Amino acid sequence: MQNVYSSKVLHVMTLGTLFLCAVLPSLAGAEEDVSSIVAADSEAVVSGATVQDDEIPAADTATAVTAAGDKTANKAEVVAEEIAIEVETPASQVEEKTAAAENVAAEVSEPAEENSSVIPDFIRGHLQIGTRSVYRTLTDDDSGHKGGTYGTGTYLGTIYALDEDQDLVPLQFYLTYFFNDYVGVEFAYDQMEAETVATNGYTMAIKTDGNVSLAGPTISVIGRYKNETPVTPFIGVGAGFFSGDFDATSTWAYTASSGAYRYMNVDDVTALLLTAGAEWEFVEHWMLNLSLQYVSADVDAEFDGYINGVQYAAQTGHFPMDNIAFRLGIAYQF
Repeated sequence: MQNVYSSKVLHVMTLGTLFLCAVLPSLAGAEEDVSSIVAADSEAVVSGATVQDDEIPAADTATAVTAAGDKTANKAEVVAEEIAIEVETPASQVEEKTAAAENVAAEVSEPAEENSSVIPDFIRGHLQIGTRSVYRTLTDDDSGHKGGTYGTGTYLGTIYALDEDQDLVPLQFYLTYFFNDYVGVEFAYDQMEAETVATNGYTMAIKTDGNVSLAGPTISVIGRYKNETPVTPFIGVGAGFFSGDFDATSTWAYTASSGAYRYMNVDDVTALLLTAGAEWEFVEHWMLNLSLQYVSADVDAEFDGYINGVQYAAQTGHFPMDNIAFRLGIAYQF
């Protein structure tokens, strides 16, 4: 506040100096005008000239001097009023203006501070969260032994083929963290399912015994090539830790005529994942992700049959769930 009043005093001194510089020359000019008039009259008298009607009388000269003085005084009053206005501004108003300026500065700086605190540096530009829609095609979906039974080349029992069960709902969630512009790690949840295709041992009719499914978390190391375009290609290698399950049909699980119960156990499996694709930043922070992924997941299974509590069948086999996944996803880049 002391600096504010010092500035006001300096302002007043400056205006006062300007005032003196403006007034003194005016007064001096007026005196010079009077002196010149008087000198002219004197010369006229000395030379014997007669004063004409249009020459300036002494009374008019005095009036001119008085008018010049009044005009100068008016200027002085105006300048003085302006100085008074500057000086007499209440200190409370100065304090209010200063406080308002400080509030504006605080409002401008607060959003930036809030944004920086909400998203830490190790998250901003490093983390992506998204979800995918996946279409799969099995690489080995037919054993080539239609109509066969266990031990003749079928996958298991009379199951000789698999048919992909597609679920295109974009609920394959994933999270990717990039350590720098080139290397990152992706955590995801993945699932796949296929319907078994078998033959009836008596009628040879085509039927299904149930669906084989795998689901679980995956982890992949991602390498990408950042460039000046909004499209960034990438590759990845990883592993999927899948739990196996078999959703049996009711007619296969239990035969009322014979009282037979059947069970299918599908083992858990660790799958190899190979990925290649590209992501496109179509607007700031939003990425469209298109990729192909090869999943190597040949899973073992065991079939057990019981009649009246006595086991009559115990067979082992496998289901080749290897597939190529066509994946379309959308992600938010922090």
